[in-house]
Amino acid sequence: MFWKKDKIKEDSKKLKKLYDVKDDAYNIYDNDPTAENKAIFASKVKDIDDFIYNVYSKDVYETYANDKPDLVRIRTEEVVSWGDAFGDSFEKLNINQKHELIGLIEGGSKYGFK
Repeated sequence: MFWKKDKIKEDSKKLKKLYDVKDDAYNIYDNDPTAENKAIFASKVKDIDDFIYNVYSKDVYETYANDKPDLVRIRTEEVVSWGDAFGDSFEKLNINQKHELIGLIEGGSKYGFK
């Protein structure tokens, strides 16, 4: 994994913890599928989505947006500019682009750092 700043490393650890909490909530729901347990599980999924879309992806964007590193499309090995992949404003990013930002760090993005 490519760490440029400690904030991203902290975010990655927090995301893992959020997934662990969600998994625990799912196991409880799976063993006791009550409406209350389903709501708890759903709230944990929402916590993850909120963190990804509003915190982690923003931290990744802000970490690299000033440097604008070149990226490489994983499948084609084509070099892509930061601006072509992620534009010039975090506020203009769609959900897929925010996932791609997380994928740059966690893996699974269609892009990689050059």
